[in-house]
Amino acid sequence: MEKIPNEEVVEGSSMVLRCIAAGYPTPTYRWKKTDLVGATSNVFDKVNGVVLSLFNKVLTIKSIEKNRHAGTYTCHAIIDDGGAQKTAKESSTITIRGRRI
Repeated sequence: MEKIPNEEVVEGSSMVLRCIAAGYPTPTYRWKKTDLVGATSNVFDKVNGVVLSLFNKVLTIKSIEKNRHAGTYTCHAIIDDGGAQKTAKESSTITIRGRRI
């Protein structure tokens, strides 16, 4: 699984995170977010300004808001061969700066 770099973005800008993993059978992808107070939640397509595409490999936020989007995003690549399930994960911490006036 490839490393997902940490990002520093300006509030109001957009951001794209890509999750790339290889395996057989082809992995399925899920994203989780841990916010600044440590609460972890699942990330869903078209919820809180997030768009997931390419079978959940790509996470896009078009208009970053500090109080909604700051935190650590973790991609889980899951391979289920009908027996044992294998999961690899990689994380990216998103730091959001205020807009310049």
